[in-house]
Amino acid sequence: MVTSAALIRRGDAPFPVGSGGFRVLPTDLPASAMLMSHASINDDRFGWQHDINTIDPIDRPHAWAAEAVIGSVAHAHDSVMGATDPRAMAESAAAIAKAMHADGVTAVLLSPV
Repeated sequence: MVTSAALIRRGDAPFPVGSGGFRVLPTDLPASAMLMSHASINDDRFGWQHDINTIDPIDRPHAWAAEAVIGSVAHAHDSVMGATDPRAMAESAAAIAKAMHADGVTAVLLSPV
């Protein structure tokens, strides 16, 4: 899964505005250990503060795996800063794809914010 919510682990430095970087988050990281560092004038944080699945639907793939709808869930998911020039993200996109391939990922859930 890849979210553009600029999620970080609590205590990590936030994404800089316009960052093309990414963060790797373990799939078992609890919502209480994550913060959203997305910066946008249009950002409304109400929804995700009540349910992390609105920006990082991590509970859904775990439920699908438990029901055998999908084979398994990757060991990690990735977070990028939305509202960033895609050209600034090219290197990160390649690194994310390479890591997913190495982890045996065959499908990706994109969660745009």
